[in-house]
Amino acid sequence: MSYISTTESLKMASSPVIASNSKKMGLLTMMAICIGLVIVQGAMISAMQGIGMGGMTFVFAMIAALIISQFNAMSFAELSLMFPQEGTLATYTQKAIGHFPAIVSVFAGYVIVASLAVPVEMFLVDAMLTELLPGVFPEKVVPILILIALTVTNLVGKNVFSKVQNFIAFILVSVMILLGLMAITGADKPHPVITGTPVDWGFGGVVDGSFIGLIALAMWLFVGSEYICPMINEVKDPVKNIPRAMQMSLFAIFGIFLAFVFGASLYMDTETLLTAPIPYLNYANAVFGQAGLF
Repeated sequence: MSYISTTESLKMASSPVIASNSKKMGLLTMMAICIGLVIVQGAMISAMQGIGMGGMTFVFAMIAALIISQFNAMSFAELSLMFPQEGTLATYTQKAIGHFPAIVSVFAGYVIVASLAVPVEMFLVDAMLTELLPGVFPEKVVPILILIALTVTNLVGKNVFSKVQNFIAFILVSVMILLGLMAITGADKPHPVITGTPVDWGFGGVVDGSFIGLIALAMWLFVGSEYICPMINEVKDPVKNIPRAMQMSLFAIFGIFLAFVFGASLYMDTETLLTAPIPYLNYANAVFGQAGLF
């Protein structure tokens, strides 16, 4: 399928809204949405456990997962441009192989994932608040309030949603980059002597192919950038910006996580990385002390 026909069909489909193009989301907002959907607490825990299990082996698993995710991004970008509408995985599957596989793909790709991932994120918020501010908030109240607030921003419309997503993604990325850089440089606290088992930075697991077994875990660090595709009618110049946003976001996510986990390996042993209920709290505490927890 050529990009020429894709471009022409997209122009025809979007011609009635050219006048309001200035109100649409730009590349940076699209990247903020991609990054904000991918970098979550579950992914942070997966990254820290992965580096604890494999060290350099997990880094190569991350590289393999990044390559696979880039191909996934190319596929979703092409599909979204072929069908310039608010389509999802169901839309593309239905066009390709029929209605029943589309129903299955929705349950496998959205319903099951959301029903498992969202509660996990909410429970992690509750667990984190219990560690930081024990007894201050009633159980599960704050996660429910967060869920309500995010639901309202989605119902209000894309302008409010994109602004909230920009703000959250900016804070999240800034904190992760700051934590990683401060840990790597040891600017706030010198690197301690690791008393337990240190992270293995040897290439043994790379040479013997053991990193392949960690690719599935590393994939969780990149899953979600394709959720920008259903917003194709809400973005500026989708032919250029849809593929660019996904691909650039994946590279940014890789760099952020690489600095994040390498910094963690300088302050934490593998036992802590693998067994701590919320390892990034231990990480922040090790780098900044009690102030770092907040």
